[in-house]
Amino acid sequence: TISGRHFWEGMNAQCSFGRYVVSANVTSNRTIECISPTSPGSQDTSVPLRLLVDDKPAQQVGQVGFSYRADPIITSLLPSSGPAGGDHAVTVIGENFVSGALLRCYFGSSAVPAGTVSSTRMLCNAPAMPTGSVDLTVSVDGVASSTALEYRFRKEVKVLRLSPSQGPMRGATLVTVFGSDFPVDGDLQCRFGAAEAVRGEWVSASSMHCSSPASDAGNRTLEVSVNGAGFTRE
Repeated sequence: TISGRHFWEGMNAQCSFGRYVVSANVTSNRTIECISPTSPGSQDTSVPLRLLVDDKPAQQVGQVGFSYRADPIITSLLPSSGPAGGDHAVTVIGENFVSGALLRCYFGSSAVPAGTVSSTRMLCNAPAMPTGSVDLTVSVDGVASSTALEYRFRKEVKVLRLSPSQGPMRGATLVTVFGSDFPVDGDLQCRFGAAEAVRGEWVSASSMHCSSPASDAGNRTLEVSVNGAGFTRE
């Protein structure tokens, strides 16, 4: 959209993107719209943008340029699944992410804001969704990614009880966690209070094992995580 003054319906207007000229559409006496042609290269580049009226350049204040950006590409997701309740972080790994640009993650048709960690990493919070798989895509300033990856929303893991529910301070107690919806293909972890999470071992959809860490005496809340997507409390 080009903003200016004294545009009129029926004017013979065109937009010049560098050496490429395309037709323009007058939408009001102050705005004109035109569709950018294909980028002259595969990398980020800028070209001068001018408005032509009757094939002649219109009066212009200052230099106006139009920037082409390479399409964002996504190559992997960390994690690639999470609880249907949402509100867990997903790291999108790829290329051509731009700091300061308007970034979005799309879980199917549901859009959420995103932020850049680097030109190859974006971070977004998954929304609440029904269980099942959706295509995850991203956009940078409205330019959609040329690739999509599957993200799976699974049932919420529930922790019901522990056996044993206590152990020595030196740790290394094998604890069986009973609950529901433990996925066989998930990266299971247990966290005892504020201690660093330890790896869990899947036994069945309703039970898993983990080994307690060394700790001072006292009660600790045990939480379970699948693929690092949040922790579920006992």
